[in-house]
Amino acid sequence: MGNLALKGHISYATKRKYKWVAEFGKNTCEKCAALHGQEFEEDEVPYWPHPNCRCKVEEISIVDEIDAELDEYKEDVKKGIAEQKEKAVRQEKQEKIIRQIVENAEMDIPDPMVVTQTRQMMDQFAQQMQSNGLSMAQYYQFTGLTPDGLLEQMKPQAQKNIENRLVLEAIAAAEGITASEEEVEKEFANIAERYGLTVDKVKEIFADEETENIKSDIAAQKALDMITEAAVEVPVTEVEATVEDAE
Repeated sequence: MGNLALKGHISYATKRKYKWVAEFGKNTCEKCAALHGQEFEEDEVPYWPHPNCRCKVEEISIVDEIDAELDEYKEDVKKGIAEQKEKAVRQEKQEKIIRQIVENAEMDIPDPMVVTQTRQMMDQFAQQMQSNGLSMAQYYQFTGLTPDGLLEQMKPQAQKNIENRLVLEAIAAAEGITASEEEVEKEFANIAERYGLTVDKVKEIFADEETENIKSDIAAQKALDMITEAAVEVPVTEVEATVEDAE
């Protein structure tokens, strides 16, 4: 049906995609102007809006189309890499800041707390392996580790995680940082989407203690964001200039 419009406009009826090109002038009608630049599949090209229409339907080169898609893909890749780099830089900055605070803090962490944290990390690791189609038995077989060996291997990071969390909780408490109801609802919605559940179902599953943990997580993250934004890093050139002035 739409192919009738192609007659007299293009020489090949086997091309797959076309662009409508209007010829603008004082007599250009609204229909032609509205069609200008629109792209159509071969069987979707519209009829001429009126007799003696001077519009054209130009073939869109498949090569050009592929090039455009490749360019768009390249831009997406560049954007993704840039975002990953930005995220990595921010995480590195946060790690440095919080470790400086931890080093200046005094805390006595009981060993049972470290063991509990380590076992939680092992459970999370097991879930990750399972999602990748690998059981922990297979993991131990491939790596030569034992459950106790993995436990000892994870303990230093568990200790570090506890120290970081205690510091962030202390900062949140000192600064009066809390989780708003909107932020908690948003986290419930994220959990619901992640596991394919309704928000009401998530709330039903979560006990009061788990809800409080969510609030604590949000407050800790807000505290981390606060100290990250407040931190000022002096460029190396400024440091060197300061040393030279002192000399």
